[in-house]
Amino acid sequence: MTIPRRPRQPLVGLFIFAAAGILAAEYGPAGKAVIIVAFAALAISAAVAMRWRRTAATFVLTACAFFLLHRFAMQDVPGRDLAAAFADKPLVKATGIVATAPQEKTTSRGRLES
Repeated sequence: MTIPRRPRQPLVGLFIFAAAGILAAEYGPAGKAVIIVAFAALAISAAVAMRWRRTAATFVLTACAFFLLHRFAMQDVPGRDLAAAFADKPLVKATGIVATAPQEKTTSRGRLES
């Protein structure tokens, strides 16, 4: 009689550490020292992972790589500038009367268009 094994899921750890790296980049401190430490940890964990093939080194390598990728990809995005420009302004408020209700149009294939 054999005991049923649970299925292997080898990428779950990489997913968890990649998500941790992205969350750390998004919500963590944004100083240059943090980026230098992340580069150093990336280099050391890459050397350890290549030489001794340790799982922990691979996880740290994944977290640091995703941290740096997310930090540099989200550095100068236009959305942050736009959010900063409109952060202190109130939302638009409109009042009035609707003269006609919108009408639905159908195409020749029966799909609705607005």
